Amino acid sequence: MHTPLRAALKAALTLFSLLATVACAGHSKHRAGTEDAVSSSAGYVSPYRTAFRLPQQKVEAGFEQSPWGDDQEQAVIPADEWYSRQTRRRWGSWGPSPRRYPEAPGWSAQSLRWLQERVLRVALHHRGLPYQHHHIPAWDPPAGWPWKPVKSGHGGPGLDCSNFTGFVYNYALGIKMSTSIREQATMTEISAPGESGVLPVRRIDKQDYDTTVKQLQPADLLYIRNKSGDLAHVIMWLGDVGVSPDGTPLVIDSTGSGHKDSNGNVIPDGVQIRPFTRNSWYWNDFDHAHRILTGLKQITRGAAPELTEGGADQVSLPDE
Repeated sequence: MHTPLRAALKAALTLFSLLATVACAGHSKHRAGTEDAVSSSAGYVSPYRTAFRLPQQKVEAGFEQSPWGDDQEQAVIPADEWYSRQTRRRWGSWGPSPRRYPEAPGWSAQSLRWLQERVLRVALHHRGLPYQHHHIPAWDPPAGWPWKPVKSGHGGPGLDCSNFTGFVYNYALGIKMSTSIREQATMTEISAPGESGVLPVRRIDKQDYDTTVKQLQPADLLYIRNKSGDLAHVIMWLGDVGVSPDGTPLVIDSTGSGHKDSNGNVIPDGVQIRPFTRNSWYWNDFDHAHRILTGLKQITRGAAPELTEGGADQVSLPDE
């Protein structure tokens, strides 16, 4: 073979290999949740990392199977109906409602730590997902579809805060809660995994900063009020899973941009790790937290309250 042709063929094969590697990485469902800093939207590199105690393979058992393993099974309707006229009339800008995922395999025999890490791994897998008022993360409406405006702009997949937390618990354990921010913030009980009964939701009220931080556990949900005093936002506590260079407690949530990291850089909108500092909106307007996972040991018979699908309005942040 002539040298120029051989060189061209080698270059083509190298390029093909590189593209294949990038494509595979881009379509890997569960590629986040590592202990390293993660590059995310618009070139932003987070100073925060995560550290888990339990092996990923053990915690994520079942995720490779249906329906977890296929993004096209996220909704209550088949994927080929996601963008139909009927869907547009029924759900409008929100898109189809999430399915109820099955209970996690063998969850009742697992430790509290396993439950916490499973929830947080699912949350972290969605890191970088934009902020949009949608019910499921894979829903990507076509041009011309009705849209509920957000600062990040029109189009593409995404979730708002309460749809994010609702989807994470649903996907991780089969615990399906209301995605309406106000109903989620005031829930006292929800349906247990596999609709096997009702589990109580423990409420943790605000005390001083240090006491509150010590009380909170990984995967707790924290509810924040807006300028009008309404319950308007929810964040998820990372606890010792989140590692900050300055020791600040960390959360993960889906919100608009405006928060700054420990380096003073603005954190992009959408699902990101953010600091829970003493002078942040998160702390200043924090109202209460919910602990769901300890309720799994207190399941009782009965029917949980009817679920309502909704969402949250994007909140304009005070200067931090």
